[in-house]
Amino acid sequence: MAFYLRKGINFGPLRVNLSKSGLGLSAGVTGARIGINSQGRSYVHGGRHGLYYRKNLGAVGPGTKPSIGQRQSVTEEEIFTDTGLTYAANTALDKKEVLFPDIFQKNNPLLLVGGFSFLGISLLMGDLSLKLGVAVIGLFMLIYYNKQRSKRNNILLAFDTLKNLKPLDQNQISWKKNTDNLDHKSKAELAPIILNSWLEKQLTEGEILNLNELSEFLPIEKELIQEIAISQYTEAVEFVLADHQLNHSEQELISKIESSWGIPESMIHAEKELIEKFQRLRQLQIEPLTPVKLSRTAVGKEQAFFEAQGRLLQQRILETWQADKVRYKTVGFQLDMEGTIRVTDRVLEIQEGRNTRSYPIRKVRDIYLDTKGGAVEIFIEGRKNPLIMTSPLLFEFAGILQKVITDGTDAS
Repeated sequence: MAFYLRKGINFGPLRVNLSKSGLGLSAGVTGARIGINSQGRSYVHGGRHGLYYRKNLGAVGPGTKPSIGQRQSVTEEEIFTDTGLTYAANTALDKKEVLFPDIFQKNNPLLLVGGFSFLGISLLMGDLSLKLGVAVIGLFMLIYYNKQRSKRNNILLAFDTLKNLKPLDQNQISWKKNTDNLDHKSKAELAPIILNSWLEKQLTEGEILNLNELSEFLPIEKELIQEIAISQYTEAVEFVLADHQLNHSEQELISKIESSWGIPESMIHAEKELIEKFQRLRQLQIEPLTPVKLSRTAVGKEQAFFEAQGRLLQQRILETWQADKVRYKTVGFQLDMEGTIRVTDRVLEIQEGRNTRSYPIRKVRDIYLDTKGGAVEIFIEGRKNPLIMTSPLLFEFAGILQKVITDGTDAS
């Protein structure tokens, strides 16, 4: 059973996208996502572990002009800080970014230019000893440049051959055959990248090898080997979650990865919890809604489907400063209300003591479930900014709200 990346899941207006950095809305790349805010301005956003980065790219569409009196463009960059107000625990696998050596970096062209320059200068000199000295420096620079270029070409040649090997060919014989002409440093730079490619190939082919056998001949530290394995493992879990359905073959493959790659028990436990959450989210879209008892008096024939602890948050600018034509903003969530969140066939509301804020269900237009951040953004007709709500029952809240606004009250 092989894995294939499915980039998004749609539940009507509710969209959950999958990327290497986690689960979220919009098109994404490693560690970042790109989107459009309520004012029509595009932005790129990325980060992890409570510290995030956002850069505004400008307005989308024609007719964008600088304001009167604006002499120079100022780039805006936002740093989002987790203020600890969301219930973000266990909503996404913690994936550490793996840094690989840059084997694709081109050789310094200054060596080539300098070598020919020194040779040219030597031809113009009259003193023989000085002429020879400058020429030798030029020749040395050219020889060194050629040596570095040859070394880089050998690394890239080995990479091109090794990266596409099928799992059964990922062995010591193949490694030795393609890296015999490399020095120890080059092998050490190439090995982590090849291991990452091999594990990715194993996932694609559905053939999982014992990681200990690969670590016996690949010159990589054990800590880095585990980081690479965990990185590929979390991606495999994301692939499984793409359709929210874990069949028997996929479960067997995940179990095979866990045992063959030595995945830590803490990661395995978190993976199982995450899969269960998404399976429940899927079931909420299939099954009829089940009414729950309200802690307040119902209005007419009103039916409730969700009632639990929660918070209403607001995003605020915490600090600003400007440097080198860049305006930096530190933003984070601030608490607006904390109490009971309810979803009924009539309203979405939050109550704190005697204070209640209600929003008609018919005016809810879109939902964004941010599993990494532990919040749900709810777009209401007539409101410029979305509501931001969080709850310990984050998946249930988002799934039930989605069901209510799209399928009505098909309650059992």
